[in-house]
Amino acid sequence: MEYKIDIVDIDLLKPNPNNARQHTDRDIENLVKSISKFGFKNPIIANKDGTILVGNGRYLACKKLGIKQVPVHYTDMSEEDAKAFAIMDNRSTELSTWNLEYLLPQLEALKLDNMLEYTGFDNVDFDNLKYKIEDYIHDINYINNKQNEDKKTKDNKKSDIVCPYCGGIIKI
Repeated sequence: MEYKIDIVDIDLLKPNPNNARQHTDRDIENLVKSISKFGFKNPIIANKDGTILVGNGRYLACKKLGIKQVPVHYTDMSEEDAKAFAIMDNRSTELSTWNLEYLLPQLEALKLDNMLEYTGFDNVDFDNLKYKIEDYIHDINYINNKQNEDKKTKDNKKSDIVCPYCGGIIKI
């Protein structure tokens, strides 16, 4: 299977009029900052007629920046396949989660290097993540202490704990 990326005039592309994913002003501004800093690293995916399937936000950011040419991967999908593909591309991001154990230290380092603004996170987001982790640690400690108390009064059987945030099983 060939995967070809063309550099095309942005005016040959058409935003998807049925795009189910809406972009906020903040989202577009974050994309503007990212594209300005790092360049255009993720191509737009469009049907042969130029209708954008994936990358409507990047398209809007490029228009705002006055960028005249963008990388595009053209595909030839049926209308039904194009709809399903565009929705799944956005939905897959929603279904994934952050590993806060890895995310927070990276954001802390980027914040020290004055690079936080290029991540899509701002200081409020950063502080909220820190509080979320602190709450999580507090809850785990509470659960562990409660479980330890329960163990003393029960027959010392080990049982698992369900994480109140992710629903994962914590082996004791």
